[in-house]
Amino acid sequence: MIKPDELKYEHPKEPFMTTSNSEVYRGQYHGFTVAIKRYIDPVNTSPKEVRTFFNKEVETMRRFESPNILRMFGICVQDEEGTHPHFFIIMEYCEKGSLRQVLDSDCKLSWTRKARMCLDAAQGLY
Repeated sequence: MIKPDELKYEHPKEPFMTTSNSEVYRGQYHGFTVAIKRYIDPVNTSPKEVRTFFNKEVETMRRFESPNILRMFGICVQDEEGTHPHFFIIMEYCEKGSLRQVLDSDCKLSWTRKARMCLDAAQGLY
């Protein structure tokens, strides 16, 4: 469990990634650059439903430990007993983005590098 005052990030500035139930910010945790995934309340979703989704994702990430999968530093919950609790997962930050973003970018990768990336992904799934 990470304390809220141990995190530094630029909320409410624009997140670098948004999904239907979360926003991801670049931040700092004990001197490390991290990705801070902040779960949001979509319309007509209760905090209890957000907490259920958050718990499922945390449990899934806790089961995986591999150099080929993003590291989870921990979780943070703000105002858990309040009317609008905030849930965060603090993860390793990838400077060049996700694997999909790298593959879709204009960067030139050799076939050897692409094969290594495929093998790394397979090992992470294994």
